[in-house]
Amino acid sequence: MSHIENIVANIPEANYPPVLRDALAFKAATAAQVAAVYDEQPVSLSAAVAPKDVAKTLDAAVAFDLGHDLRIQHANTLARIAAERLESAQQTAASGHEAKFVIEFDAAATRLYEVVAKLGGVDPEAVDAGGWSFDPQYAELREVLADVARLGNLRDDYVFRSGGGQITFTPVSSVYERHSRTAILADSNAAAYIERRTASFGGRGAGARYWLTCVAAPGVRLCWQTSAAQASQPAPAAIAKSRADMADQVAAREAAFAARVSA
Repeated sequence: MSHIENIVANIPEANYPPVLRDALAFKAATAAQVAAVYDEQPVSLSAAVAPKDVAKTLDAAVAFDLGHDLRIQHANTLARIAAERLESAQQTAASGHEAKFVIEFDAAATRLYEVVAKLGGVDPEAVDAGGWSFDPQYAELREVLADVARLGNLRDDYVFRSGGGQITFTPVSSVYERHSRTAILADSNAAAYIERRTASFGGRGAGARYWLTCVAAPGVRLCWQTSAAQASQPAPAAIAKSRADMADQVAAREAAFAARVSA
């Protein structure tokens, strides 16, 4: 399943926008038509039994071959159009539903903090204990961790949903970008802290360990972050301000030089 398909799979069908419903219906109709075209059987020349059947059978066989090739060509074109329309509609649906995922993730994260606090804190290494999956004291924690992990993975899908696997927005560093997708980080050290303690376990792929590490990490608060929100966090915002200040200083020096030359 692709990233965009996983996002759409997590959107309740009742919340599908009309453009996505129409694209799905169009794709289904196209798929049925393509299947029907490929199922067409050629005319058998052996069907000509009597002399009077020869010309009619020959014409039917030629007409089938000519028409069948064109129908396959056009059916494949329709299939491509259907796929393109569905991709566009899925992107529209994903963009429109992100705000709801934000609410769901933040609610699940808040609940996670509450459950961990109720337990008096949870060492991330507890997930390596043999009874972690069955220990009744962690039942509620496992449940909320599953919600946080599912929604957190969706945030990753939003990064790669357009395909290509290229991250074009990397405030501070790729490590900072990766961990700031689902957390407000006090500084780059907070990202480095999470990275050191989870990288060897597969990062976010470590599941419960990853999220429990984030909860326990200093200077970290779990919260869904759009690209704009990531850019406005303390570290990248400070860098952006520093760059802007430097640009202003350069512009001021250039203006002063130009004024001296023209004087």
